[in-house]
Amino acid sequence: MNKIRYPLIKMKYASALLVMFIAYQRAWAAMPETPPPNEGQFAIELFRIETPHVFNETTFIKNGVSIEDLFANSENLTQSFPVVYSALGVTAVCDQTKKEKLVSDCSLINGKVVPVHKVYSLGIKAEITILNLKQNLATYTLNFSYNDLKGYDEYVLKDDIKAKKPVFETRQISTQLNQSLGAWLVLGGFSSSHKERIQSTYYLIRITKPQGTRGF
Repeated sequence: MNKIRYPLIKMKYASALLVMFIAYQRAWAAMPETPPPNEGQFAIELFRIETPHVFNETTFIKNGVSIEDLFANSENLTQSFPVVYSALGVTAVCDQTKKEKLVSDCSLINGKVVPVHKVYSLGIKAEITILNLKQNLATYTLNFSYNDLKGYDEYVLKDDIKAKKPVFETRQISTQLNQSLGAWLVLGGFSSSHKERIQSTYYLIRITKPQGTRGF
């Protein structure tokens, strides 16, 4: 069987990612099955796959990526997000962000370092609106955002008094795409917080209209 390969959607400034309500698996025994029907709505799936290999943008753009290899490779770590259902023209939201209160900056008051806190939204959020469906080809908008804490930079407040402030890595894309139902969209080139083993991360999106539902 020929391996299915899909191109890269280029985005800027990768970073680590926080997720919620995710089941971890070492590898999928087979490709994910189509989600069960839900009143004739489109099913939108989002997967996160971490790999121990360094991401090569040039190779990825040229050759794409094997979906089967990503799911079947026992070295990869796969996360499946909850399936989101949506009707034509209705925005489906997969919000896997998490609010965290972090030190955003520091002030020097009476010779003492006083931290300034701020609430940040960390994680990923995908919004998909299916605008049109002709035969098996869906036209949809994708808003995908990604934000996480990379670490802290140390800087000098005054003289030899030092403080730390957070460094974030973010990605965001807003675009309109045409995609066949059941095909995979691959977002590649993300880094990961699991530096001891994981080198790169991919996000995969699949839109399906489950069998047994009425056509539009």
